[in-house]
Amino acid sequence: MSYYYTNTSFEVDQDLATLEEELKMKIQAERVLRDTLNLELSEVARNKPKVDIQDKEKIALVGKLFELECRNSKTRELQKDYEFEDADELKDNLFILEGQEKKEESDNFKKVIRNHKLKDDQEFELLELEREEKEIKEEIEKLERENKAEKTVAIRTTNPDQVEELMDLFQEMKCSELAILNQERVKKYFEDYIAYVETRIDDAREVHRELFPSKDRPQTQEQIETEKALTVALGELAWEKKHRRQYELEHMKKI
Repeated sequence: MSYYYTNTSFEVDQDLATLEEELKMKIQAERVLRDTLNLELSEVARNKPKVDIQDKEKIALVGKLFELECRNSKTRELQKDYEFEDADELKDNLFILEGQEKKEESDNFKKVIRNHKLKDDQEFELLELEREEKEIKEEIEKLERENKAEKTVAIRTTNPDQVEELMDLFQEMKCSELAILNQERVKKYFEDYIAYVETRIDDAREVHRELFPSKDRPQTQEQIETEKALTVALGELAWEKKHRRQYELEHMKKI
């Protein structure tokens, strides 16, 4: 189940404090009303006139006395229920808010960990690409120096007709070496990319397990998007493996 709350811990504490203060004020008002009724009952009991039982005023006072007693009894019952119900409801709301806050903190922590991991992977991949680029540049410079040296030797030791033929042969040899180097570079790129995609699949599966504890529950939008991301990652991995295999077969045919 996903929760979407933006309340900070300070706002939650402030709302709970305000609610608690309102409950205290209502309870205090009920207690004041109860005390007032008790005073009225006491006043009626003290000032009860000593007249004949048939006196209309006495009957009216007795009726008012019963009415006040009933109101006082109902007020005490309502106050008792109100105190216990509001206290239990307040505790339940507090537990719910604390649970939601802890889950939000856990989700944010997991997101931060995943973002750091993705950033580290990207930085490592960038460093690898820079290193490979440097190696290729150094290899090209080395080949150019060797080409120049071979050309000088060829000019000094062969006749003009053989120089061009030797240079063509030398160029083919160097192109073959560059092709092999490029093949190794592409192979390493595919291996690194496949490892990266597999890492993404592991992360997606972990999120999938968290979002899908039971298949009987209805899917949320977040769960649907996670399933789509997992499917895309699996498709990318399959495509990379197929493409890599085709590339190796084509290269073997050329050789």
